[in-house]
Amino acid sequence: MGLTSRGVPVTSAITVQGNTFASAFRDLEIVVRIVDFPPFRRSDANSDGKVDISDVLFILGYLFLGTAAPECLDSADTDDTSRIEITDALAIFEFLFFGNAVPSTPGPFECGRDPTEDEIPCEAFSSS
Repeated sequence: MGLTSRGVPVTSAITVQGNTFASAFRDLEIVVRIVDFPPFRRSDANSDGKVDISDVLFILGYLFLGTAAPECLDSADTDDTSRIEITDALAIFEFLFFGNAVPSTPGPFECGRDPTEDEIPCEAFSSS
């Protein structure tokens, strides 16, 4: 017994990680795992609870000196481009000292969740 709509069988496809499969399954069990990333403060790359010059240095150290990665990579992605680059460190510097644009949501003032889906994880963020 399958699904019908106005007497016409319903056909569908299942897409998993970019691969599409016809739904010609007799029995199908689907497991959905919801990943709830922790809230974080954008630009607080070193997770010390504030955004300051030490975050600029932390990002530069990570990019160019091989120092430890931020525990929440997304916190170092100041402009939310899904990449951690020198421009992220520069954006924090310009925000702090020249009053330039506030870092992307959730911003540097309060912890929050990233409104965009990207490939940069935030496994943990210890400062709130």
